[in-house]
Amino acid sequence: MTAEEFFQAELLAAWHSVPAHSRPPQVWLRQHTPFDCEPDTYRIPTPVQAAWLLRDGRITPKPVSEFLRFYVVQSDRIWSSADLPPPSPLFDMGAHEFALSSFAGISGTSDYFFQWQFAGLHGRADRYHHENGVFTPADNLWIS
Repeated sequence: MTAEEFFQAELLAAWHSVPAHSRPPQVWLRQHTPFDCEPDTYRIPTPVQAAWLLRDGRITPKPVSEFLRFYVVQSDRIWSSADLPPPSPLFDMGAHEFALSSFAGISGTSDYFFQWQFAGLHGRADRYHHENGVFTPADNLWIS
């Protein structure tokens, strides 16, 4: 099983584990290039190399540029002169209209980092070990 297939299945399982009324209608999943994972990692700092959108229980590939456009408009807001851009109404404390999920290999290892955030206080990140095509949970890094 490829990393893309495994983490798409993990995202679907996490999405289905949430009660329907709390489930985000759409979730962006992105694959980043490998990075150096620190114990306090909350965001993968490397470039996005692939993107998918979970909608109506199905995951479909999307151009990376489509995800980046979404992210810049909703999160970076580079046109704002404030120290921190104003928060996006899409990302309040309740179930997000668009949730975010990502994965990437961890440099120098066969491990992967996987995270998802469905609401302000509903997310997690885990480290997975990958050996001979099998992914096994290695460590929970954070839960919100």
